[in-house]
Amino acid sequence: MAVGRVSSRAVALVLALAAGLLGAGGIGALALVRERPATTQVRAAAGPVAAVDGQADVDVGVGVVPDDPTTTVTTTTTRPPSTTTTTRPRPRPTVPTVPPLPTTVVTAVPTTPPTTVDPGVLRPGFYVVRPDGSGLVRVGDGVSVFSWSPDGTRIATASGGILRVAAADGSGEHVVPGTGDSTYDPKWSPDGKLIAYGRGGALYTVAADGQASPTLVDARAGYHAWAPDGRLSAMRDGSLVVYQRDGTERVLATSTWEPAPSWSPDGSRVAYFTNEVMVVGADGTGGRAVTGVCCAAASPMPWSPDGRRVAVEDAGDVRLVDMDQGGMTTVAAKAASPTWSPDGRALAFVDQRPGPDGRTAGDIGMVGTGGGDRHLVVDVPPTLYAGLVAWSPSGDRLAFAVTLR
Repeated sequence: MAVGRVSSRAVALVLALAAGLLGAGGIGALALVRERPATTQVRAAAGPVAAVDGQADVDVGVGVVPDDPTTTVTTTTTRPPSTTTTTRPRPRPTVPTVPPLPTTVVTAVPTTPPTTVDPGVLRPGFYVVRPDGSGLVRVGDGVSVFSWSPDGTRIATASGGILRVAAADGSGEHVVPGTGDSTYDPKWSPDGKLIAYGRGGALYTVAADGQASPTLVDARAGYHAWAPDGRLSAMRDGSLVVYQRDGTERVLATSTWEPAPSWSPDGSRVAYFTNEVMVVGADGTGGRAVTGVCCAAASPMPWSPDGRRVAVEDAGDVRLVDMDQGGMTTVAAKAASPTWSPDGRALAFVDQRPGPDGRTAGDIGMVGTGGGDRHLVVDVPPTLYAGLVAWSPSGDRLAFAVTLR
């Protein structure tokens, strides 16, 4: 039962009334009570008291004692017994026991595992492959030299002396009209609009789309290279010549050897061979020897993308030449035709290490320029030989040509 807090005045009033009713001195007692305040309230406790053992809740209301001393009013509110609800615990679902997963042991694998191609599939011709050796695609037949377009979507090839252009997947191949039947060394201009090529000891250019007739550049020039600014340069009678846009020529160096000159990525310098690796400014000044070579091959001498080094094929090895400090470092012994990845972190090349039968291999290999492991990209069958390899401008493919031994 709820218990209200009752003031001392209310208690005194109740006792006096009781005494007056029971004894003869009741009137006097009542008189004494009337000296108290006229009205006294008793407040109930805040809220009901919860039922215990099924007993009803009781709220004590407000008891009011009126001015009439003979009347007492008590307000009591009684609530019906509350219903006690028994709550049974909800059974928990049975969770099956899951055995722990087995420990997985990851075995490291080479980043670019070699790809061995069945001799019945790989035959003389021209191929494109991803740097990891996957996605081998045959692009054409009988290709000896080729060049990627600047955007990497097309390839120009000289196959049987015929200049052709095809998409990088080999589709849409067509002969570039008017170029003759003895073309070699096709190279795209930096803007992709022209292709320069040699034919019969002369240098020509032709529109890549074949919409214009070839133009004779020099009747006595052969191996050539485009400068980054779109000027053409070539070796002619032992001299390095640059063909200016106004139709004039500038000789940058004399007593040069083949192969073609090689322009730095920023176009400020040109590298070339004599009996040493040489460099000269694009304006013909500052020519000097960088380092000596033993017996450099007549193969491309590409600059690294950062313009600090060139890769050369010397004495049957691929070496890197520091073009500022001099000096040379071998990165791949028994290798040829080096080509830089666009990010400068790797070199692809033709791997010429002897095979199990003692014959010189002609596989496609790769090595990190910072001293990474050397590995094969394509393991070419022993009856064939890869003679040239080139990285695409985007870095996601390698192109290479395969011939019979």
